[in-house]
Amino acid sequence: MCSGVLCLFLLTALSVGGCSHESDLLLGEGQVIARARDTEITASVLFKIVSSGADDYEREKAAEHLAELGQEARIAVSTLVVALRDNNPRVRYWVARALGNIGPSARTETTKAALEATLRDNNLYVRSAAADAIERIGYLSEAEKLQR
Repeated sequence: MCSGVLCLFLLTALSVGGCSHESDLLLGEGQVIARARDTEITASVLFKIVSSGADDYEREKAAEHLAELGQEARIAVSTLVVALRDNNPRVRYWVARALGNIGPSARTETTKAALEATLRDNNLYVRSAAADAIERIGYLSEAEKLQR
């Protein structure tokens, strides 16, 4: 069962009609909790969950699903940048992965600064995901890539 915050966002997304693509919103062990008709709506719902008062697990799964959406999650970039400071390292990891999967569309000075700060995170996996995102977004020069 989803929390009140999660259910509210899902109901909002599902009430929007007229879209052609369907995408399942999954939490837990493959349990379909909602079906959105458009990946942009799905991304919108997920980034609201990441930035909301949802519990750790829900924020983590929402960030993970945004990472899976890749380029289609680009509407969530500013929220993802803020979420790089989440208290939960698993949320920070998936947020960094989402930004990397969005790729060059996530390229802003704010994103760059946030990812560079995340390179000093106390969690090795978060630092690694941030380094990967920096490369995938295209912040590294050719000289820097050769030094890696």
